[in-house]
Amino acid sequence: MPSTTTAAASSPKLAALGFCGADDSVNHRHLILLGKSYPTIEWGILFRPDKEGQPRYATRQWVCRLAELLRQNDVANAPPPIRLAAHLCESHVNNLLSSSTDTSCANNIDTFLNELYNWGFRRVQVNATAVNGEALPENIVFLHDESKGGIKPVNVGKVAQDTIKACQESGGK
Repeated sequence: MPSTTTAAASSPKLAALGFCGADDSVNHRHLILLGKSYPTIEWGILFRPDKEGQPRYATRQWVCRLAELLRQNDVANAPPPIRLAAHLCESHVNNLLSSSTDTSCANNIDTFLNELYNWGFRRVQVNATAVNGEALPENIVFLHDESKGGIKPVNVGKVAQDTIKACQESGGK
């Protein structure tokens, strides 16, 4: 018997569509309006301190204003009204990669990640590339550990292979 499922019903659904590089030239209210009208949009904001205020790199003031506008219509304990992703570059990546061995870096990145969360960011992308001032070493794996405050880089050479396998199977939890 032929299948009654249509091609449209079996087609994959778009979960998110990312737009990256919103900066001070972007009108906050337009960004929010588009984000609310099209909930699949995820707004990527690049964070690289040495380029802050340049095209594609918003200033801290611009991000704070966006967060303020988002909070105006916020309902207690509700997810942010639009999707925001922080794209970490340069010194933020360096701090993250060094956070397991350097207390100062750990404090810096923990403070910054808490700030991002308070501003409404619910996803972080690590842009560990040479063009962003850092190349991700091949032997680094990121593991999520809520009891230790979030994501920490771990040198694979120091972690037993069965531990890595267990983390992969559990989705990093």
